[in-house]
Amino acid sequence: MKITAFLSMLLLFAGNTLAQVGYYENYDWETVPKKYELTADELKEDEVIVFEKRSIQLMERNENFVQMQLTHTIKLLNTDKAIEENNKFYISTGAESDIIVQKARVIKPDGKIIELKQSDIKESKDENGDVEYRYFAFDGIEKGSYVEYLHYVIQVPNFTGASLVVQSSIDKKVVDVDILYPKHLEYLIYPMNGMKEFQKDSTQILLTRMACTITDLPGLKDEDWSAYGAAVQKCYYKLNKNLDNNTGNFYTYTNVTKIIHANMYEPPSKKAKKLMASFIKEACPDSKASLETRIRALENYMKSNINVIGGGFEGSFDVEAILTNKITDEEGLTKLMLQLLREMGVAHELVMTSDRTENPFMTEFEGYNFLTESLVYINDLDMYWSAGFVSRLGFPPFGYTNTKGLFIKEVTINDLTTGIGKVKYINGTKGDQSVDEINTVVTFESDMTDCSVELERITTGYKAEFPQVIFDFVDEERKKEFRDDYLQYVDEDAKLENVTFENDNGASMGVKPLIGRATMKGTSFIEKAGDKTLLKAGMLIGPQAEMYHKEERKLPVETSYTRQYKRKIVINIPEGQTVKNPEEVVFNIKPDEKNNSAGFISSYEIKGNQLIITIHEYYNQVSYPASEYYIYEKVMNAAADFNKVVLVFDKI
Repeated sequence: MKITAFLSMLLLFAGNTLAQVGYYENYDWETVPKKYELTADELKEDEVIVFEKRSIQLMERNENFVQMQLTHTIKLLNTDKAIEENNKFYISTGAESDIIVQKARVIKPDGKIIELKQSDIKESKDENGDVEYRYFAFDGIEKGSYVEYLHYVIQVPNFTGASLVVQSSIDKKVVDVDILYPKHLEYLIYPMNGMKEFQKDSTQILLTRMACTITDLPGLKDEDWSAYGAAVQKCYYKLNKNLDNNTGNFYTYTNVTKIIHANMYEPPSKKAKKLMASFIKEACPDSKASLETRIRALENYMKSNINVIGGGFEGSFDVEAILTNKITDEEGLTKLMLQLLREMGVAHELVMTSDRTENPFMTEFEGYNFLTESLVYINDLDMYWSAGFVSRLGFPPFGYTNTKGLFIKEVTINDLTTGIGKVKYINGTKGDQSVDEINTVVTFESDMTDCSVELERITTGYKAEFPQVIFDFVDEERKKEFRDDYLQYVDEDAKLENVTFENDNGASMGVKPLIGRATMKGTSFIEKAGDKTLLKAGMLIGPQAEMYHKEERKLPVETSYTRQYKRKIVINIPEGQTVKNPEEVVFNIKPDEKNNSAGFISSYEIKGNQLIITIHEYYNQVSYPASEYYIYEKVMNAAADFNKVVLVFDKI
């Protein structure tokens, strides 16, 4: 958020803050590298981090507070794969960082040391010439080599809430972490996902050092359908107290509510009010239309007429400038929506939250790093709106749903208008709101060597979001590509004839389904086996993913949104032919008998000369603990198993 008065430096300077020297100002690697003893299992790994040092220090420098960040890593490379992946070591220092020390070296198995020169540090720049990232280009690495790298940088401090991640996919033998700050201040540190608690270093007199040493930290492998970033061991930290003046709890959801309200709901100028009234009239001229119709019209008009680009810039947060220049960023568009809704008299609340796949919203630790994403809740519709380009009313970015958020409501008490915040749950959509339906009619050619397929695909909600919204913003050539991809989902090599579409526009998103129809020719569904004809009927539901894991599942299942898949396959049975094995299409997979949270159900009937197959696959829950992974896996694999079903046709 653009909260201009975010940090009150008086809180920090109230104590006796003398200029300090960085605790690790003279830190360096060992001149003679240490030898590490590894187990047989560790030597079988592609790579192992034998030592990692991570440090964050808040200190005063030149009458300003800065954050000193130290990272020191020593990694053993055991295989060619590891060497290939570590030929370049990417450095993420942040745009607001000044480098004090940055160096790297290779220690070969024979003890020879190759220290990289500063000229070995490469830079990648964007189109404006700004450095996007830096990296070391290593040469001469061989199996059994260690790569060691150290950097120490000055950064703008984060007082309001940040994270320090210690776990990755690689095993780590020793991880040494500390957070240091002036004696008169106090940080709140909150370990997550099993990370060890920090202990106070009693030997320090001039500052406070909170330290944590972790040994034998196993690597956590990423797994399909998981929220990896949310699951790794890490800690959150923020400034919590000034002990000299006995003040604290600076950064809480209650405190920030008033600041956010003041920024997002600042009274508009007279000109801005006129511009808003005109904008509303242009967007939704029918003032008697339903509330949902008016809000959708307003949203489509906004996202079609106001350009949204990344990053803040002059005028991007000023309503008058936005409506005059027709350009802003997502934050500015959110502010505009709030102001327009207030002008229309529509009850609403601003919702601040975080992406649950990376940093699920927390109440135990009230950090502003959980207030990075914004939604607007329309009370009378029980729907959420987002400034996201692709999202539409009722279907905000799914990572911001099925989690908690800070709901900020504007209230007027006597003559005072302010914001009141309350943490509430952000409900996601229901499974029947995001449906992918495929209807096919299969007709054999006379010699049974090929078939044509009449295809209809109907999608709603998140399943239609892309490309339904995108159709408004691309040329005809790209539209054709999107339409072909949408229908060739069933068979990417099929030739399409008689292609037609309905509701392929952004205004239909969330209101009308995206419908595509075509005749598929030259499909790969038919094979001959002597006099028999084999129809790969299972392929008509589209490609499916298998989830067979040899190792025990470690991470919880975290899916995007609840959803359903419906399939109807009508097969015209040629005269003189019969289906030998129709029972092969019957599945009844419902592993969660208690909640029926997921399932794959299929059946068939024969009517006259038609075999009619119906399928219903559903996922009514977005998350499962690792212990219940089997529920999700069984249903996913049922769909994959149906994909393999082959029907046999033979003469009567």
